[in-house]
Formats: sequence, structure tokens, C-alpha cells
Amino acid sequence: MTGNEEMMYGMSVDDIRHQFDWMLRATGAEMTAVSVLSDAQEIMFRGDTERARKWINIAKFILIDQMKQKQKEAA
Repeated sequence: MTGNEEMMYGMSVDDIRHQFDWMLRATGAEMTAVSVLSDAQEIMFRGDTERARKWINIAKFILIDQMKQKQKEAA
């Protein structure tokens, strides 16, 4: 994991892909991102805004990564 990944996500990009792969296949990128954002809301409610910020970044990564994959497939 790079320092940038740690700062942005709290885990590596490979770990994000691995951790959420099953959910992406089962529900798609949009619902996976919604689930991650729901978790971020709960984390924020409990007062851990730094961890919530990282989970929001993970949701954005999931959406952007899936958009890039779809663009590659369309090309």
C-alpha cells in the first residue's frame, strides 16, 4: 500500500477491489457504493470523521473504477 492509498482509503486499491468484489458482482457498482456510503454515515454518526472520509473515498473509487472498466469494454 502506498502512502497516498493509506491517506485516501486506509487500504490499498487492490484491497478495495478484493474486499468489495463479491458485492460488485452481486449488486453492481451503484449499490455497492450506496452500501459503502451508508457505512460511512454510521461511522460519522459515531464520531470518526476521518474514517468516514476514507469510506466516502472508497465509494468514489468504486464508481470511478467501474466507469473506467465500462469505457474500456466499450472501446
